[in-house]
Amino acid sequence: MPLSLPDIPEVPDNLLDSVNSLYTAAEEFRDVLLFALAKLPKNVVDEMESHLGYVENLERILNKWKVHFDRDQAIEESLEKIAS
Repeated sequence: MPLSLPDIPEVPDNLLDSVNSLYTAAEEFRDVLLFALAKLPKNVVDEMESHLGYVENLERILNKWKVHFDRDQAIEESLEKIAS
């Protein structure tokens, strides 16, 4: 008896669209998050970090997304976006 592969169902277009939309939404959320974090005064970020470890956790999450967070660069990019 010959070995045969099972039929692989075709992925519906609406599922692919949903996955693409989810990925785009995640990228947009990341951009908004970076923009918002860059807008916070340094003392607020330091306060959050010292009390909640929030910034450290956020940076870990961003690193998981392979995003290097440079606060000064994020501020500069935000200002450039606003100017354009």
